[in-house]
Amino acid sequence: MAVVEEHYARWPALLEEVLTEGYGPLETAEQMLARAAVSFRDDIVVRAGARLQIERPHIDAELPTPYVDWTELLASLLVAARDEGQVREGVSPEAAARSLVSAFFGAQHISDVLRGRADVVERWTETSELLFHAIRAH
Repeated sequence: MAVVEEHYARWPALLEEVLTEGYGPLETAEQMLARAAVSFRDDIVVRAGARLQIERPHIDAELPTPYVDWTELLASLLVAARDEGQVREGVSPEAAARSLVSAFFGAQHISDVLRGRADVVERWTETSELLFHAIRAH
């Protein structure tokens, strides 16, 4: 439980770091996911917490439900970005947030399985560029 709790404690601290740098809401979403990819590659606590979450059906403990906080955070950032005219017409912030979360965690899981997360930053960069291109107003 302590490892998983510390894993989850990483994200509010990361958000605070990104917010102090003065990005707009869409760029904040991009930065959060880009830096999370680095954390999944480099931070042993993040990696251990992710492994424990994958093994949650076999652990006799109440672990936090994964993905929910990320989806809510990204949805709120995308709503703010939409209100500032940064989101393409017709894009649902909530649907885009669910897609980003699915893509991010899918990319990091595939990178873990195939490369021990050695290429997670590169895989996420490819995916991110495509998804944010579809989300961003032009």
